[in-house]
Amino acid sequence: MNIEKMKKTAYRCFVDNNILVSQSFQDYLDTTHLECHYIRKACKLVQLNWKYRICRQTSIETKLSALKMPEFEAETRLPIENVVAKLEQYDWISFDIFDTLIFRAVEKPRDVFRILEAKWNIIGFAGFREEAEKKAREKDPEATIYDIYDILATELAIDKEAGIALELQTEKDVCYANPYMKKIVEQLQSKGKKIVVTSDMYLPKCLMQELLESCGYKGILDIFVSCDIKASKYEGMLQQRVQKQLGIQETFVHVGDNECTDIEGSKKAGWRTFYYKNIEQIGRPYRRKGMKTIGASFYKGLVNARLHNGVYNEDELYEYGYVNGGVMAVGYIQYLKKLAKEKNIDQLLFVARDGYIIHKIYEEHEAEVDSAYVPFSRFASYQLTMERNWKNFLRHVVNPRIQADPSEKLGEVIKICDMAYVKPYLDEYGLTEDTNFDYFAYDKIRTLFENHIVEISKCFDNPVRAAEQYLREVIGDHKRICIVDVGWQGSGAMCLKYFLEEKCKMNVQVCGALMGMTNNESSDACLSNGTLHSYMFSPQMNMSMMLKHTAKHNEYDFRNLLVEILFTEDKPSFIKYQFSTDGKVELVYGIDEDNGTEIASVQKGIYDFAMDYFTYERKFGSILNVCGREAYMPVDGLAEDKKYCLKFLGNYKVNENSGIFEKDQKRTLRDIVQENR
Repeated sequence: MNIEKMKKTAYRCFVDNNILVSQSFQDYLDTTHLECHYIRKACKLVQLNWKYRICRQTSIETKLSALKMPEFEAETRLPIENVVAKLEQYDWISFDIFDTLIFRAVEKPRDVFRILEAKWNIIGFAGFREEAEKKAREKDPEATIYDIYDILATELAIDKEAGIALELQTEKDVCYANPYMKKIVEQLQSKGKKIVVTSDMYLPKCLMQELLESCGYKGILDIFVSCDIKASKYEGMLQQRVQKQLGIQETFVHVGDNECTDIEGSKKAGWRTFYYKNIEQIGRPYRRKGMKTIGASFYKGLVNARLHNGVYNEDELYEYGYVNGGVMAVGYIQYLKKLAKEKNIDQLLFVARDGYIIHKIYEEHEAEVDSAYVPFSRFASYQLTMERNWKNFLRHVVNPRIQADPSEKLGEVIKICDMAYVKPYLDEYGLTEDTNFDYFAYDKIRTLFENHIVEISKCFDNPVRAAEQYLREVIGDHKRICIVDVGWQGSGAMCLKYFLEEKCKMNVQVCGALMGMTNNESSDACLSNGTLHSYMFSPQMNMSMMLKHTAKHNEYDFRNLLVEILFTEDKPSFIKYQFSTDGKVELVYGIDEDNGTEIASVQKGIYDFAMDYFTYERKFGSILNVCGREAYMPVDGLAEDKKYCLKFLGNYKVNENSGIFEKDQKRTLRDIVQENR
């Protein structure tokens, strides 16, 4: 048996025969770039085989609580002025290009080829491109992009020059300057330091210069590329050639992200080094492995760069919004735009409070359909449709008060639930405001509603007329309306549909869109007939995610809270519409929001991610669409580790029930989790 065959047999045995080992080992190679370190690779394989074969671990996902938190503290970068002080001591300062001076907005370099695959409409192009590079390097280890496209032109019948031009333009479109390194370079240049670039790459100097200039780098004195000089950084040969050309007696320092080529190779040439740890290597343990689409690649690339480039100036709540809420908002907006086209919707009504930041981003991202943000809440919806929804009102608003405070008096419940209209009927059912509100009292209240619902419904004439006037002004001449909410049953959209179409008899057709929909028979029917639409999950799509989201742990919805914390507006809960004494529509709100500072940070993170992502969506179009399953995956992973969540969300104040509350009735998320263990 020859050596090559033995290698393949060993690889098949220790890597390919176990999918978890295979995926983890490939991740290791992608992040560490240690292909030439055979001993390190062998040690890693031993570790992975022990983990997945002997110990039988069943997931390659890393438990978040085992990682440093917040994530932006996973790697401490030196302040820029300190780096400049270290580097300015040398005569020549050399920088690597990719992952050092410039970032790609994608997770892996290969993802550029996946974009090209979509542009060429050639199934499998990404793999063919990698194979062509491998074949070219077998002939010449320092092959150029021209050599690679000679092979592709022959094998795929594509135009060589057009192919090279398209790949270079795609690289320009995904690449941008590393803000940390750009400031370092500019400060060094201001001090008169001599800066060059040294890179192992198949793009020759002329193309590398174009790429650097497109990323805003000016004044680089020279560019040395392995494919031009026919020497690589790994053995230090390229560095030696650079030093020979620039000055054998001069001092050199090289800055790069690859331990193997940038650091060890430069040391072999006698250069000093400055290691800039690869951002994907730092961020990889935190990212969800199951996110595989091109959109997911951009998500991971942007998150890794934002948190780990070295100039992060935000807090952990900003990180929470950027990492978890941004991708949800982006994907949902993409979904809404597609839905509006398919259903000929001419107005999107984003409802408070969860629709605020989504509406803001939608309006700033080339909104194609008219939209508005309207105050609304489940509490208000029941008041407007009491004759139809009094059972839901009792079930979702009144009944939870029994568990909220077992010693609560009926009078307090009446106040919280805005039910003064029941007071004239209390004697009839043997109730007083001092009656303990228990299940016995609740049953009597339910009977009271059943017997007097006609009279009770008339008590809402003022809110109903005020809401109708307000919504008629907002809707105007629009005919096909979509009510946009976060989730989870579509009750708000269904109430508004009934209110607008039947009660107000407006000439409109109303449907609803949700981020996610939970499992109940009524919502499922509305989903089937096209009245409701769901983006991330529903009884008809990504059902395993829906079941995880709706699984209650001792009667509280942890995943619901995580999502609603992302999107809740910094404003009190909306209670009702009413006419003021001067006849104008007045919007009535509850108590002030306790989490204003936290919400501002979270939603700044969401907004910034969306703006970053849409920069590339404008360039690449629909291939950056985020599927609902992947939009939910970051929060899904986070929810699996409550300990991790509570480190930065534990003090967030939550009101679990609807109504008019006092501040001291809110509890922290930490309290809720601890009480329900």
